[in-house]
Amino acid sequence: MRVAGIVSVGCSVGGAKALKRVLRALEDQGAEAPVLTQPDILPAVHDHRIRALVYDLEPGDGSALSTVRDARRVRRELPIWLYYPLRTGFSGVAAEAGSLPGVWTTPQMAGQLEESEVGSHIARLVSLVPELRLRGLVRTLVGPVPLVIEGLVESCLQRLERGGRKSPKIQEIAAEARTSPHRWEERCAARGLPPPKHVLDCLSLLHTTFMSWSSGASVAATGMRAGLTSKDLYRLRVRVLGSQELWHKLAAVDQFALAAMALAKACNVSTLLASEAVESFVKEAVS
Repeated sequence: MRVAGIVSVGCSVGGAKALKRVLRALEDQGAEAPVLTQPDILPAVHDHRIRALVYDLEPGDGSALSTVRDARRVRRELPIWLYYPLRTGFSGVAAEAGSLPGVWTTPQMAGQLEESEVGSHIARLVSLVPELRLRGLVRTLVGPVPLVIEGLVESCLQRLERGGRKSPKIQEIAAEARTSPHRWEERCAARGLPPPKHVLDCLSLLHTTFMSWSSGASVAATGMRAGLTSKDLYRLRVRVLGSQELWHKLAAVDQFALAAMALAKACNVSTLLASEAVESFVKEAVS
């Protein structure tokens, strides 16, 4: 199954045949595949230019292990597949790196079976990208909606994932989607859904709290990537949740769950269905 939207998976694999197998599998998934050298990896991770990583552990020494550890330290939500060559010294580094959360290892082989194996690992890697997992939950939380509203939700999520220097505006998002806020407003009203601005508010809070929980960064830090200041985040919480009394006493996962339930409520999805979906989502994330 091809991914919903374009996902950028960094690819640092030196062997020509191995690289070709990985790039073909990523293309089959509909993912972008920027090819990186080892020194490129950490800047790409730090700047959020990639959502996942395939790395061959070159040069097979302590610097390769440090690269993996540092990538996980900077972005603990980043899925990493280590596709390493069967050469002296690599297996020990692979074993140590593969013990890190969100990281798994596979030796490079050859033949038609290897093509299938690579495809399976790439499909797994893409499925673990946090933003894609969140999109699946959002589809449940907004319920069955007309295509034009799916466009609204998708456009808002794309803007939040892309980040920006200023807070997201529904007018700008609509312009990028080649429609108008008024058209979205009419369609939302016709289905008894909240106005587009409120949908954006709910998604902004949900995305910010999700990235905070999954990455370990503060809500302020993850909000800043989307252009949301501390004052913006406060106003978001007031508009979406109302009460602010207990917010700062909640764990990150509970802040995320609260934001998720608020989106479901705004879209008239049953509390039971939403709570089951959120609970299942959280369990899968920590398993």
